[in-house]
Amino acid sequence: MNKVIFLDVDGVLNSSRTLYEDISLEDDLISNLKELADKTGAKIILSSSWRLSTEAVATLMDRLDKFGLAISGMTCDGVDLDWLEKYEFDVTKKYLDTKFDYDENKQIKITHDRGAEIFKWLHDHDDCTYVILDDEIEDIKPYFSESVIVKASYKTGLTKEDVKKAIQILNKN
Repeated sequence: MNKVIFLDVDGVLNSSRTLYEDISLEDDLISNLKELADKTGAKIILSSSWRLSTEAVATLMDRLDKFGLAISGMTCDGVDLDWLEKYEFDVTKKYLDTKFDYDENKQIKITHDRGAEIFKWLHDHDDCTYVILDDEIEDIKPYFSESVIVKASYKTGLTKEDVKKAIQILNKN
């Protein structure tokens, strides 16, 4: 079975100490991610908004490479609400109706909830054991049990305690 880490960047690999600096990724936090990847054999899927910027992805990949880490893929940018409505989530129709855009042809309603984008990635790939690392989980909780979410604090980023919890989630089987 494949193991996957869904990675947010801001608040996970950086913190309030460095969030607004030019190079905001913190070596100690990347080192914590490396420990998680090494102890679980999990691949990293980028779910952060950083995936939407070629420059940000290049910066992230360069920094991760220095630690022997790589990005194995990324979640999509938005999910078709008609497709998503086939599944039962703890998300009300009213909530979804307030959080969508139309595609470029004004045809398809799309939600940009990070949880929906992660769900779509999982739907499109083989059965996985996974953990979601993020500091803002409000748009993830409607789609996933908190038992697969490790909520980092933007004040500290990914801590050793967060890593221990994520290892337990990924190595539970």
